[in-house]
Amino acid sequence: MALSPGTTSRQFSAVSGWLVTVGFSVGMAAWWWPSYQSWGATAGLMILLLAMYMAVKISAGDGTVPGNPVYFPALISVALASCHFAAGLKDETASLLDNMMNVSAIYHIGLFALGVLLVQALAAGAPLARALRFISGAAMIAGGLLSHVIVGQSPAAQAMTPVAVAGAGLCLATASEFFDHAALTARTSITGAAIAALATLSTIGPHVLLFGSATAGAIILLTSILSRGHRLVGVPVGVLCAGVSAWRLARAPGLIPPDLSAFGSGESAFDAFTGADSGLHIISSALGWMGLGIIALAALAAACWIVIASARQKRTSRIIMTCAAAFAASAFLAPGGLFLPSCTLAAATCWAFSAADIRPPRAYGSAAVAVSHDLGFRAMHGVEANTGGTGT
Repeated sequence: MALSPGTTSRQFSAVSGWLVTVGFSVGMAAWWWPSYQSWGATAGLMILLLAMYMAVKISAGDGTVPGNPVYFPALISVALASCHFAAGLKDETASLLDNMMNVSAIYHIGLFALGVLLVQALAAGAPLARALRFISGAAMIAGGLLSHVIVGQSPAAQAMTPVAVAGAGLCLATASEFFDHAALTARTSITGAAIAALATLSTIGPHVLLFGSATAGAIILLTSILSRGHRLVGVPVGVLCAGVSAWRLARAPGLIPPDLSAFGSGESAFDAFTGADSGLHIISSALGWMGLGIIALAALAAACWIVIASARQKRTSRIIMTCAAAFAASAFLAPGGLFLPSCTLAAATCWAFSAADIRPPRAYGSAAVAVSHDLGFRAMHGVEANTGGTGT
């Protein structure tokens, strides 16, 4: 019996969609403790999924690569880390091990960007994308609950708290898409985002949740301005979420280390911190107040791009997914958040789903982009294996 054209490509797509969902779900639910084993498993999973992605592209004869606005803040982060890496190479007395953490930072950002690419290409556009998204959200919730049950109030559990909130956001966004009426879907999205943001404003919540709630408040405010008929409720809720969260963050003691330089000290900043310290302290010390501000503005601009595109195309469920992406990204700022594979996989998953099917959905170009990403990732993985970075 002859096969219809495109059968092989569809089979590859179906298998790879479930593979990336199952693999990432296992990672988000179980790899919430820093170790060389968990980071090695994450890298191995990425390589396997990248091979599947290339097979799908080759079988379909597709030379395009999915685009996502979150690549811009990732690119800025790589550029800043690369500058510190290049400065370290000029020191003739320093060895490669002295530049290890700069390499580790670049490697970490590469893992995140590759995760966004794989989820967006293989899972977000799959025929069962809703089911895959719901499974991913449930895995994030499970990871947050397991971390609290097993290790209690450790830094790992604190970092997994915003991941669990992000998972709830993905599940709620998926549920809202089953409503056919656009206005009802819009109200569900805005209400869900408001609930997720307001839930973090209690005095018993960790301060790391306030970064996500402040961003979610800004997203709700922007959505309410763009969506007619929702301003009466959305604008006050957005202002309340963003304002109260920003006020609490401003009153938080020791949120950012004092005496920061403009672009940080790179490698030497890690000498004063451990894997249990605040991710915000580590990033701000390594990249400086100006570098941190540029990255934050770029990330906020990426979120606004998704929100504006979603509002114009009436893809209202994407609004709450963007709020979920903000919470997932805030996990990097928590104590220990930079060193947990679960946080990296969760952030990549949320950003990938939030920008899926938003026109223009693809950055057209040669598939050599993916090949170069693969070669660069393998080269960085080789250096990482020799220096032993990322894991703790």
